[in-house]
Amino acid sequence: MAALPRALRLGPHCPAGLPRDILGGFLSPDESEPYGRPVGVAIGPDGALLVADDVGDVIWRVTASGAD
Repeated sequence: MAALPRALRLGPHCPAGLPRDILGGFLSPDESEPYGRPVGVAIGPDGALLVADDVGDVIWRVTASGAD
């Protein structure tokens, strides 16, 4: 079984800098229970990052700090 992700991470193709977590909280503090599982991403028409979560059954909308 594949390991559950701790967070959604922008990887080595970021415009500048090192990869960093942008959306977390998918595992319980002791990492024994999933609260969510990011399974797909898309860019919305407004530029927001949309993340599909098939455990939480939601789509998260991520914007730049202060945008919403």
